[in-house]
Amino acid sequence: VKTKLKFITSDVDFSKKMLDLGHEGVDEGIIGGVTGLVLAEASLKNQNISCILATTLKDLPDAYSTVQVLKAIVSLEKLEIDLGPIEDKAMKLQENITSFMDKAKK
Repeated sequence: VKTKLKFITSDVDFSKKMLDLGHEGVDEGIIGGVTGLVLAEASLKNQNISCILATTLKDLPDAYSTVQVLKAIVSLEKLEIDLGPIEDKAMKLQENITSFMDKAKK
Protein backbone atom coordinates (compact mmCIF):
# COMPACT_ATOMS: atom_id res chain seq x y z
CA VAL A 1 0.00 0.00 0.00
CA LYS A 2 1.50 3.33 -1.03
CA THR A 3 0.17 6.33 0.81
CA LYS A 4 0.50 9.86 -0.52
CA LEU A 5 2.41 11.83 2.08
CA LYS A 6 2.45 15.58 2.56
CA PHE A 7 5.50 17.67 3.29
CA ILE A 8 6.65 21.13 4.27
CA THR A 9 10.14 22.25 3.35
CA SER A 10 12.39 25.19 2.70
CA ASP A 11 14.70 22.96 0.61
CA VAL A 12 14.05 23.12 -3.15
CA ASP A 13 15.86 19.82 -3.84
CA PHE A 14 13.88 17.98 -1.15
CA SER A 15 10.65 19.39 -2.57
CA LYS A 16 11.50 18.21 -6.09
CA LYS A 17 12.37 14.71 -4.85
CA MET A 18 9.15 14.42 -2.84
CA LEU A 19 7.06 15.65 -5.77
CA ASP A 20 8.85 13.17 -8.07
CA LEU A 21 7.87 10.40 -5.63
CA GLY A 22 4.22 11.47 -5.97
CA HIS A 23 3.83 13.25 -2.65
CA GLU A 24 2.16 16.61 -2.10
CA GLY A 25 3.49 19.82 -0.62
CA VAL A 26 1.48 21.67 2.00
CA ASP A 27 0.69 25.19 0.82
CA GLU A 28 -1.13 26.43 3.88
CA GLY A 29 -2.06 25.24 7.34
CA ILE A 30 -0.90 25.22 10.93
CA ILE A 31 1.76 22.90 12.32
CA GLY A 32 1.80 22.95 16.10
CA GLY A 33 3.91 21.47 18.85
CA VAL A 34 7.61 20.77 18.63
CA THR A 35 7.44 20.33 14.85
CA GLY A 36 5.94 23.79 14.41
CA LEU A 37 8.54 25.29 16.72
CA VAL A 38 11.44 23.68 14.82
CA LEU A 39 10.01 24.81 11.46
CA ALA A 40 9.62 28.38 12.73
CA GLU A 41 13.08 28.55 14.31
CA ALA A 42 14.79 27.16 11.22
CA SER A 43 13.09 29.69 8.96
CA LEU A 44 14.21 32.54 11.25
CA LYS A 45 17.81 31.30 11.02
CA ASN A 46 17.72 30.71 7.24
CA GLN A 47 18.25 26.96 7.65
CA ASN A 48 16.74 24.35 5.37
CA ILE A 49 14.15 22.27 7.16
CA SER A 50 11.71 19.60 6.04
CA CYS A 51 8.79 17.88 7.68
CA ILE A 52 7.05 14.78 6.30
CA LEU A 53 3.42 14.32 7.31
CA ALA A 54 1.43 11.11 7.05
CA THR A 55 -2.33 10.73 7.18
CA THR A 56 -3.36 8.78 10.26
CA LEU A 57 -6.53 7.14 11.43
CA LYS A 58 -8.93 9.54 13.08
CA ASP A 59 -9.89 7.61 16.20
CA LEU A 60 -7.05 5.11 16.61
CA PRO A 61 -3.27 5.15 17.00
CA ASP A 62 -1.81 4.46 13.56
CA ALA A 63 1.43 2.46 13.46
CA TYR A 64 1.36 2.05 9.70
CA SER A 65 1.72 5.77 8.95
CA THR A 66 5.21 5.65 10.48
CA VAL A 67 6.17 2.95 8.00
CA GLN A 68 5.02 5.18 5.15
CA VAL A 69 7.29 8.01 6.34
CA LEU A 70 10.21 5.59 6.70
CA LYS A 71 9.62 4.35 3.14
CA ALA A 72 9.80 7.91 1.84
CA ILE A 73 13.07 8.55 3.72
CA VAL A 74 14.57 5.31 2.38
CA SER A 75 13.59 6.34 -1.18
CA LEU A 76 14.81 9.91 -0.79
CA GLU A 77 18.18 8.90 0.57
CA LYS A 78 18.50 5.81 -1.65
CA LEU A 79 19.13 3.63 1.39
CA GLU A 80 19.22 -0.14 1.18
CA ILE A 81 17.08 -1.00 4.18
CA ASP A 82 14.56 -3.81 4.20
CA LEU A 83 11.49 -2.32 5.83
CA GLY A 84 9.54 -5.57 5.40
CA PRO A 85 9.91 -6.73 9.03
CA ILE A 86 8.99 -3.29 10.37
CA GLU A 87 6.00 -3.11 8.02
CA ASP A 88 4.84 -6.59 9.13
CA LYS A 89 5.10 -5.61 12.81
CA ALA A 90 3.27 -2.34 12.17
CA MET A 91 0.44 -4.18 10.41
CA LYS A 92 0.18 -6.69 13.28
CA LEU A 93 0.26 -3.89 15.84
CA GLN A 94 -2.45 -2.04 13.92
CA GLU A 95 -4.61 -5.18 13.87
CA ASN A 96 -4.15 -5.57 17.64
CA ILE A 97 -5.01 -1.91 18.29
CA THR A 98 -8.11 -2.11 16.10
CA SER A 99 -9.21 -5.34 17.80
CA PHE A 100 -8.66 -3.88 21.26
CA MET A 101 -10.58 -0.70 20.42
CA ASP A 102 -13.45 -2.73 18.93
CA LYS A 103 -13.68 -4.79 22.12
CA ALA A 104 -13.52 -1.65 24.26
CA LYS A 105 -16.52 -0.16 22.43
CA LYS A 106 -18.70 -3.15 23.34
